[in-house]
Amino acid sequence: MITEAVSMTIVGVGLGICFPIFNVTIQNAVVHKYLGVATATSQMFRQFGGTIGVALLSIVMNYRFADQSKILFNQSEIVNIWGKEPEAANVLGVIKNPQVLMNPEELAQIESALPQHLKATFFETIELLRTAFIYSLTGVFVLAAILVLAALIAGFFLEEIPLRSSND
Repeated sequence: MITEAVSMTIVGVGLGICFPIFNVTIQNAVVHKYLGVATATSQMFRQFGGTIGVALLSIVMNYRFADQSKILFNQSEIVNIWGKEPEAANVLGVIKNPQVLMNPEELAQIESALPQHLKATFFETIELLRTAFIYSLTGVFVLAAILVLAALIAGFFLEEIPLRSSND
């Protein structure tokens, strides 16, 4: 999880540095009377891109999480163990939720409600789900890196416009 946090920090700092530069570039490219329109349009498309980007990357993450969890659970005997305990099958459904999976307090409550013979299986299940979660999150970062690289390459083909020194 440390790697993912570092990756998110790098992405956040990189975007934080780039957005003001994009604003100045856009404002420099239009005549003064259209400055507000250009800035607002830039912000609108940034919002659209963020919304659509989060939706698409969420689809990728959810697909990869479901696919990897299925693979990991099929390779493990955990499904058979959980299948023998009908009341524990509900627990398996609850802990597949990534929000629950990353909440130590909620996991502790679920663990305390389980019978003793299922505790080892519970921890193994948590580990399998976290592995699937990390796999899916890695895929999202790789896809996002590819998109950022494509944008960087496209940026090299933009015409260079020198900064204005006045509003004329």
